[in-house]
Amino acid sequence: MTHIHNAILRGYNTIYLQSPHITPSDAPAFIGYALTWHKFVKSHHDDEESSLFPKIAEVLQTTDAALWAETHREHESFLAGLSEYEKYLSGLASPADFDGQELRRVMESFQAPFEHHFHSEIAHIASFAALPSAPASGGPDEDNAAAVFKAWGKKTVMKAGAMDVVPFFLMNLDATFEEGRRQSQNTAFQSLET
Repeated sequence: MTHIHNAILRGYNTIYLQSPHITPSDAPAFIGYALTWHKFVKSHHDDEESSLFPKIAEVLQTTDAALWAETHREHESFLAGLSEYEKYLSGLASPADFDGQELRRVMESFQAPFEHHFHSEIAHIASFAALPSAPASGGPDEDNAAAVFKAWGKKTVMKAGAMDVVPFFLMNLDATFEEGRRQSQNTAFQSLET
């Protein structure tokens, strides 16, 4: 989950930082990139709500509401701004109408709750280890719980889009995280660009 959230936040940063500098000739590609980010975030959110959260509640022998109430509130806090973001980009009559400052304004409208959520959700999930119903450390139930997250992580990125979201995800992985263990993934993908 941390890799997915980190790639999403890095994608946000690339869009926010570059949007004022986009030339008319680069606007179509940039709009496509920015819409891919939206597709990734929206798919990630929808898949968490419909698939991951109920599975984790089941593993921890609790209810979705008891486990995820605050997370659901956090999601609601930025969804309207995320929708406005997509509406702005998809509603452009022409790529020539793109205004980087306007996109920034839209992004700033949901930036604080979005950033808060993408950090707090990781801490919230980590806190599950302290629950009485959490699988015992080192046991087969812990392995099964870890497998739920791993399988969901792979599935959710692929489900979002193999031809657009997967490359977006790989290009936005932090190659320095975990002492660079992901560097080979980034390097392999970047070599396809040349």
